[in-house]
Amino acid sequence: MRIRFGAVSRMALVAVMLAGAAGMAAPALAQANGEAPAAAGAVTATGKDATRAPTAVGAVAAATATSATAFYSGQSGSQWMASKLIGATVVGADDKAVGAITDLVLGPAGATEGAVIGVGGFLGVGEKKVAVPFGKLEVVRGEDGKVDKIRVALSRDELEKAPTFVTLAEQKARAKASEPAKPSK
Repeated sequence: MRIRFGAVSRMALVAVMLAGAAGMAAPALAQANGEAPAAAGAVTATGKDATRAPTAVGAVAAATATSATAFYSGQSGSQWMASKLIGATVVGADDKAVGAITDLVLGPAGATEGAVIGVGGFLGVGEKKVAVPFGKLEVVRGEDGKVDKIRVALSRDELEKAPTFVTLAEQKARAKASEPAKPSK
């Protein structure tokens, strides 16, 4: 089974949040017996779409009028665990290994915006980290339901020529290292 991930636009997220805010007084989540959510478009306190809460795997606690916090009781077939994506082999358009996922880039709303791929090197030594939008990846499930491979429509050469991904911590460290030394008093 192949699943394509696309980026959620911020406007769509805002629309879902606004639509959900209007229906927050009604129960927004599936009942413990697995019924469909009562209010379409309702969101949890964290801004997540409550109508997407997994009910097929297990029950989700019903929201009260005073609490819109939701809990997941299991993973659905369309969801991926980050621990299974990190370290997964990435293959190019020719189905040959080009690297592995080393990290995920999350946006302020919690959506996965990008994947950092370690390209080149040997056992992590000398590898270059590049980031691609998460929507450009195709995650392929194996027959056992686990991640078989992650496909990107780029070659190893294209990834090696891409700009190196630099984390915020690395950017700050570089900026601090380039500051002139302060004279001692």
